[in-house]
Amino acid sequence: MFVSRGVRRLRPVAMVLAGGAMLTPAMAESDAKSLRGFLDKHRCEIIVRLEQIQPHAAPGKLDFYITVSVRGADDSYVQCIFNDDIGGTSVLCEAASGAYGPGRKVNMSPSRIAALAALGFDTSKPEANYSQILPTKSVENLGKVADLLLTTLYRGYGARVSSRLKISAPLGPGGDAVRKRCAPIS
Repeated sequence: MFVSRGVRRLRPVAMVLAGGAMLTPAMAESDAKSLRGFLDKHRCEIIVRLEQIQPHAAPGKLDFYITVSVRGADDSYVQCIFNDDIGGTSVLCEAASGAYGPGRKVNMSPSRIAALAALGFDTSKPEANYSQILPTKSVENLGKVADLLLTTLYRGYGARVSSRLKISAPLGPGGDAVRKRCAPIS
């Protein structure tokens, strides 16, 4: 799973975060559990929507993208679009840098930019969104894309389990069918 780097078993030593702060093993474990809860809450819906918007799922259409943000913080978003130039086998993902949008409100701290870089985003051009390309040849890879979207919101923009997400995917509308498919099993 894409997120495994951040959820791996931790060694019992203090870790240094990207802004110089120390993260104790207990803090790291708590953060990993919090991230896991966030992923568990939202992952299914993101995967279902990614399945709906793949180019082969809707041939002849154009809007093969998904944008996810924390509700009320629309300038702090992450988005992915299927690259149909090579048969829809890759997806370009971007994290908001603050360069675009009506208010250009995203004020990225060095530690958050470092977190995005650690997730694989190219952060060398702040005048554009931070980007990366992922393969999408299998459903497993859609899980990796979902994990990237959600982990980016968590690590880069402060989303947490209690956060309500805003998801925009014109070809993947969500709704009752998605909620039924993603309903927790008790």
